[in-house]
Amino acid sequence: MVGGDGELRHFAGLGHEAIASALGLTVYQARQKWTNKFPLTLAAANYPLALDAKGGRLFVGCRKKPTVVVLDLQTGKEVEAVEIPGDIDDLFYDAKRDRLYASCGAGVLAVLQSKEGQHYEVAERVPTGKLARTCLFDAGSGRLYLPVPTQDGKEGPELRVFQARP
Repeated sequence: MVGGDGELRHFAGLGHEAIASALGLTVYQARQKWTNKFPLTLAAANYPLALDAKGGRLFVGCRKKPTVVVLDLQTGKEVEAVEIPGDIDDLFYDAKRDRLYASCGAGVLAVLQSKEGQHYEVAERVPTGKLARTCLFDAGSGRLYLPVPTQDGKEGPELRVFQARP
């Protein structure tokens, strides 16, 4: 990924809770060495990551204390933590709408909206289906694609397509 300063960076989430709490997140820059450590204290078991390069923020989806933690890329400090439904699997940043989409295996797509360009809150909880976790957001069309496994009382799996609203 390219950071706000135009420098190539790789972000790696260390999902194992013992490692995550000790090492947090690190930034791997093109110089081929780990340059920063971003410890997480507000939640653990980080899983998906989403980047706002222009705003200098890294969003971290965590499973232990289901939360999206917002990190400042300049300082590495946790800016805030927003509670979400459990079992997050994917997290996408929608730069056009300054919004996050968190697909959670608890059966909810959480839509986090920026308030005044700084703080996030869950603006909507869209029911999806138990274990519907993996998804893809296409920023160009504003569509989010979410496969839903076969649910009780249903014949088979389905693909749900959501259109982002302005």
